Amino acid sequence: MPTLDGVRALAILGVLLHHTRGSPFHRLAGFRGVWLFFVLSGFLITTLALREEDAFGEFSVRAFMIRRVFRIMPLFYLALLTYLLWVSVLQMEPNGPLLWRYLLDYVVYCPEFPILNNAFTVPFGQAWSLGIEEKFYLAWPIVAFVWLKNTGQRLAVGLVLLGATLMLSAHTGPLSQMWGSYGDILIGCLLALTMHDRRGYEYLRTLGRRELTYSVLLVAAVMATSRLSGTHPGERIFSFACALAIAALLTNQGTPAKLFASPWLTRIGVWSYAIYLTHAFLFDVWNRIVPPGRVGDYLTLPLTLATDLPLCWALHSYIETPLIRFGRSMAAQVRGSALRMPMRS
Repeated sequence: MPTLDGVRALAILGVLLHHTRGSPFHRLAGFRGVWLFFVLSGFLITTLALREEDAFGEFSVRAFMIRRVFRIMPLFYLALLTYLLWVSVLQMEPNGPLLWRYLLDYVVYCPEFPILNNAFTVPFGQAWSLGIEEKFYLAWPIVAFVWLKNTGQRLAVGLVLLGATLMLSAHTGPLSQMWGSYGDILIGCLLALTMHDRRGYEYLRTLGRRELTYSVLLVAAVMATSRLSGTHPGERIFSFACALAIAALLTNQGTPAKLFASPWLTRIGVWSYAIYLTHAFLFDVWNRIVPPGRVGDYLTLPLTLATDLPLCWALHSYIETPLIRFGRSMAAQVRGSALRMPMRS
C-alpha cells in the first residue's frame, strides 16, 4: 500500500515540525502526526491479520509476535543505548538522571508510564507512543483473532472497547493520554474491520470519489489545526477524520492517491520508524550548534533532515531490512509448523 507509506511520511514530517526549536511551525500542529500514526497502525495490523486469516484459515499470534519483535525492538534498543551514551558519557542532557532512574521501564518496553507521569521531561520522550502501541499489539490479536475467532463480534467488541477508552481518557489524569491513544488505535482497527467487509467497503469506497476525497482531506487538515483537537474529544474526532482520509486515499485512483504514493514521500514513509527514533537526538545536536533566534530556529529543521535522512537510510538498509526479513522467515517457519501439526479435538 504505497499510498499509506505516503500517509506515514506526512505523519513523521508533522512530528519533525512540532519538535523544531522555538516552535516556528507551531500553527501547523505537527504533533497530530502521532495520532495519525496510531490510527494507521491499528488499520494495518488488523488488515494484515484479516488477510492472513483468510489465506490460512487462522491468524498465528506467535508468528505475528516474532515479526513485531524483529521489526520494532532492535532499533529501539539501539536508540536507547545512544541516549544513554548521550546523557551519561557526554552529559549533554540536563534531565539525564531521569533516564537512568526509569531505565528498567524502557528496557521492559514500558516507557509511557514515566514519560507521561513526568510531563515528557524524561529523555527519549518520543518512546511513549511506542510503548502504547506494543501493549496494543500484545492484546488486540489475542482478543480479536483468538477469543473472538468465528464469532462475528469483532466490530461490536471493538466499539465497546473504544467507548471504554473514551471514558477512561476523560477521568484518569496524567494517563488520560494513554487511554485516548488506545482509542485512536482502535479507530484504525474498526476501519480495517469495516473495509474488510464487502458491504462496509462498498459504503466507504464512495469516499474515493475525487470531490469527496479532497473534502475529507480538507476536514482532517482543518481538524489538525483546530483548537478543538487540543481536547480529548477533539483528538478522537481528528482520529476519525484520519480514518476517513485513509479510506478515501485507499479507494481513490486519481491525483490525491498518486500524490501520496509519490516516490519521495513513500521513501520517507518507509524510513519513518528510524526517523521517529533518531530525530530528537539530532535536533538536540543542531540546537547546540546553531544559535537560537528566528533564523537559527528555522535552519535547524533542514539541517536535521539533511543529517537524519541519510542516517535513517543506512539504518533501514543495513539493520531494519535484514532483521525484518529474518523475522519474517522465522514467522513463516512457525506458521508452517502449525499448519503441519495434526488437528486435535
